[in-house]
Amino acid sequence: MTAAHTVLVIGRRAAVVVCVFVWIIAFTVSHAPLERLPDLHTSDKTLHFVGFFVLGSVFFLTLVVHGGNRWRRIGIVSLIMFVYALVDELTQPLVNRHADVLDFASDLVGAMGALVVWELLLITLRVVRRIVVRRTDVS
Repeated sequence: MTAAHTVLVIGRRAAVVVCVFVWIIAFTVSHAPLERLPDLHTSDKTLHFVGFFVLGSVFFLTLVVHGGNRWRRIGIVSLIMFVYALVDELTQPLVNRHADVLDFASDLVGAMGALVVWELLLITLRVVRRIVVRRTDVS
């Protein structure tokens, strides 16, 4: 096993560990009784957006380091985040919180926002890389 391969394997494992850790934190926070959570002096919808933006980002980046097709990655992130947002909202009444369709919508907007931001960043990086390679080849 080469050093580069070892680093790749470690990076992939670290990404999975971070993703699972963030997902556990997200689930714990979204199912904690409201009186046990600090007042962050911001909109509930903003918190849902930011939380799912972070969760979607970590999940997306975990898939990126594992490689694969862009369209498959987009489909996986979209489907998993939709299902998780739905399950998250539907299970909150079990812990004396309420399900809210606007919270669900904020979750989806946050997750899909992360997906769009990261995909656009990857596309931009690929274009820049091609330009740099062409300039290097010409020199």
